Amino acid sequence: MKVIGPGFIAAVSGFELTNIIMFTKFGAAYGYLGFLLVIISMLPLTYLQQVISLPIMLFKESFIDYLKRLRSSIWYVVISSVIVSSLITLIINIIGLSVVLSQLTRFHWLVYALALFSLSWVISSNTILSEKAFKILSLLSLLLLVYIPVLVLNIKSLIETDNIVYTSISFIDLLALWGACAAPYSLIVQALGEEEDFSSIYVGLVVSVLIGFTIASTGYIFLYPSKSFVLTDSIVPIITYGPLALFAYVIGLSSSVLLASVTIVMTSSLLYAEVLRLNKNNINISSYVNHTILFLIFMTLLVAMVMHVDNVSLYTDIVILGSGIIGVMFTIPIIGLLAHYLHLYKTVTSSKKLLLINILYIMAIIMISIVLSILGLIEFIVQ
Repeated sequence: MKVIGPGFIAAVSGFELTNIIMFTKFGAAYGYLGFLLVIISMLPLTYLQQVISLPIMLFKESFIDYLKRLRSSIWYVVISSVIVSSLITLIINIIGLSVVLSQLTRFHWLVYALALFSLSWVISSNTILSEKAFKILSLLSLLLLVYIPVLVLNIKSLIETDNIVYTSISFIDLLALWGACAAPYSLIVQALGEEEDFSSIYVGLVVSVLIGFTIASTGYIFLYPSKSFVLTDSIVPIITYGPLALFAYVIGLSSSVLLASVTIVMTSSLLYAEVLRLNKNNINISSYVNHTILFLIFMTLLVAMVMHVDNVSLYTDIVILGSGIIGVMFTIPIIGLLAHYLHLYKTVTSSKKLLLINILYIMAIIMISIVLSILGLIEFIVQ
């Protein structure tokens, strides 16, 4: 259990329903190129969690500490982008899991959504309970490795190339994939970690990449070429192998979504509390945060009921759009991270070469994010 620290939780909790939907879609719609793009997107963004931890390890200064010293307007922009993108992730994942569960049972999706929101809130409100829940949910999330035996049993189909059809890739899909892999809240979790937690990210990196590859691969094996992928198609590879595989999948997926939800609630509350403290607000921060987030959650449920998100085709489009928005907003905290590294490069005397390499790396991530955002926006407007 020693490997379960902020690094591990950041990697595993950053892997949720949005990832499964986008990874399966890329394998189902784009074949070999699709799951290669999944790996290409995951590797640099997972490494970014190590980059954000590096200043803590070397200079005892976190990204959050640096932001607090900046002008309040810059702090608000960066933190607001993380909070908003995190809440979008929270809403998409809980409602999405609820829709999946309602498709497998006779209960309305709203029943599951209310239960998941309530459970997330109860866990995140109790420190002792949340610590135990993190460990249990992290381990249960590994049941998503059920994709591995499914892939192994169908490995011959993976290497067949007779049915390969080359299709142009949508920039909206690419931006959504980028946003699904980004998980801005997981970067903040890592930034809040201690020095001894730095190495734990390697476990999460291996698990995340392994699951991502297997999901995209099984999407290719069972669904390619798919021209009208929807949310529930992601279950097809698992259902094929009976109720036991489906049970493991549902437990793993539910645990991963719940872990991500609890992490998001706690991270958003902490960041919002810091904003209020900087404003020297004397109100009860904990109470204010609780009521604010509860209001956002239930307003979202109300809107979701009016929009009939239980329509799986419509909700799949919502997931792609929401992931794309997260991809766009992801650029903001990364620009802040670049500013942090430039500040360190100017002020410290050691590890200059390492800082410079990571500065170039962060600049590359920013450029990719900006280009994908522009191209995705143009494609969205044209359509």
